[in-house]
Amino acid sequence: MNHFDLANTYKNKGYCNLKILFDNEQIQYLRKAFEKSFSKKEFAPEMSLFEIEDKQAIKMILEVFNSEIIQSALHEISKYNNINISVLPPFSIQRNYHVNISENLGWHRDCGGELKYKYCTKKLCDKSYILGKIGIYFQENSEFGGSIDLIPHSHRYFDPRTILMRKLKGIPLFIIDKLHSHFQKIYKLLPEKFYMNSIRAKKMFPQAGSPLLFDSRIIHRGSPIDE
Repeated sequence: MNHFDLANTYKNKGYCNLKILFDNEQIQYLRKAFEKSFSKKEFAPEMSLFEIEDKQAIKMILEVFNSEIIQSALHEISKYNNINISVLPPFSIQRNYHVNISENLGWHRDCGGELKYKYCTKKLCDKSYILGKIGIYFQENSEFGGSIDLIPHSHRYFDPRTILMRKLKGIPLFIIDKLHSHFQKIYKLLPEKFYMNSIRAKKMFPQAGSPLLFDSRIIHRGSPIDE
């Protein structure tokens, strides 16, 4: 994928994949460094990068954000949208980020809390608005989770004129969520793949050590564990 196609994909689908930034040896080094620090925090689900004790691990993570792969991608997205964008903190490390379907479905937008405020909602609807995440996964996505599921194009329809369309597009997920919340025995009669297809969701399979960029408005979740 050339850089123009990458920027176009990010703008229209709400996400894009980049090339591998860490090789297997680096991944194993980072996983061990992270696990050591998490063990001292009673295996909290999330830590700031700067809570990691291994300074070399911190340096390795920060260096990739200045790599040609990420910087050229950000440059093309900036050029495509005619606005300057850059990498901003926080930088966090998540451990066992997945969904336990027996508890909840986990679907959400990262901008969900902002929708409570008129000022923020106005910004979300602005054509020049660009805010997202760079997720770098240190394992393949499998029956144990390991990456994310998302609903392509669900970041769209934030223009005030298309708010009705956004609400209509959200009806299938709303029904599935209510079915799961109130009739879990019935919900479990059908495979998760059926529900994914119903809402046109996609399980992502980025290669270990490669970044996935996604819009803060896109509906997503940590890939669930296969029951």
